[in-house]
Formats: sequence, structure tokens, C-alpha cells
Amino acid sequence: MKLNRVKLQGLIGLYKGMGVETIDLDLSGLSGLIALEGDNGKGKTTLLENLQPFRTLPSRKLTLKSHCYLKNSFKELWFDFGGDQYHTLVKMDPTTTVSDEGFIWKNDEPQVNGKVSEFDKYLNKLLGSPSLYFNSIFCAQNSQKMSDLRPSELKQLFAEFLRLDRYI
Repeated sequence: MKLNRVKLQGLIGLYKGMGVETIDLDLSGLSGLIALEGDNGKGKTTLLENLQPFRTLPSRKLTLKSHCYLKNSFKELWFDFGGDQYHTLVKMDPTTTVSDEGFIWKNDEPQVNGKVSEFDKYLNKLLGSPSLYFNSIFCAQNSQKMSDLRPSELKQLFAEFLRLDRYI
């Protein structure tokens, strides 16, 4: 997976840390090791934890929506994976109980048009479960460690990793 761009709007961590409602970070021309530097509480973790397509923040409890404050909050991510270009968009309104909306485009062709259950299912098929993703590819600070998993959760994680879940 190669990250190309992230655009975030209405996240509390960015507003409290940098005083901005929206951030748009283009990573497409960068290569090698990239570092973010800044004082504590400036939004680095919020930004880093959103450099993945799932509707969750791996080291924080509650939903992504609960970490937003604007009526028109969103998380948009562009990335390459398996030779294809993907664009994901999650729209959230923390001021209501209305469900989030999730959209996915593959090579500019719509794949998911709003239903978050379809959004989640598509990502699970493409990248694996959030548990597998956050325990193998993307590990955030203060996120749950594999050693903290219950035996049944660990068994399920290894079954998915070894693709045994396809035979179950």
C-alpha cells in the first residue's frame, strides 16, 4: 500500500492541536522515511492514525465520528494497492445520530456509494480485517498489542493471516 494523499476535516485533535478545521497532505511525491515533528498535543497522532482507510482510530476508543466536531466532517484518503488506485471518503456528522457515509473508488470507478456496511465489507475483502491490518501493517502508539489479545482473538487473527478463514 502506497499512501498518496489524505484530507481531513472536522477532527478535534487537529483543531485543538493546530487550530485548523481542514488539513490536506499530499504524500505522492515523497519517498523514503518521512517524519513528523512537533510539540505534544499538536495533532500528529490524529494525522498519523488517519493514514489508513478504516473508519476507526486504532489507539482510541469509540468511533471516528466521536472524534469529530463539525457537521460536515470527513476523512478522505488516496492510495495505491495491488496495481490499482483507490480513493476512500467517509462523511460524518457528529451533531446527529445519522449514520456515516462511506464511498470507495477504484481507478476512478465507483465501488461503494454511501453505505458504510458495504464500505467496511469492501475494505475487509481488500485489506483484511481491521484487527489484522492494525496488528500487522499499521501499528499506532498506544494501540492494542497482540500480547493483549484473548486466545480466541489471537486464533482468529492467525487464521485470517494464514488465510485459513477461507476454509472455515
